[in-house]
Amino acid sequence: MLASYTRMTYSLAVIMIETTQSINNFLPITLGIAFSLIVSKLFNRGLYDYAIRLKQLPVLRNHMPAETGRYRVCDVLPHLRGHEY
Repeated sequence: MLASYTRMTYSLAVIMIETTQSINNFLPITLGIAFSLIVSKLFNRGLYDYAIRLKQLPVLRNHMPAETGRYRVCDVLPHLRGHEY
């Protein structure tokens, strides 16, 4: 359940392996975590996604809107005009 809700995958697998102290359980634990992650992505967002939206924190989008594609940094930050980067 923790893997599907918080989307912790690798760290949760390591914690579970250290808790059980058996490397033989690695494959079943990893498969269980992977399956719960796949199923949870189909139905809901992660806990941290909900927290970010609830607190209305500014986040970057995955893609840039088409109308802003022609802007340069010096158009937005005028004090950088004349500098070569």
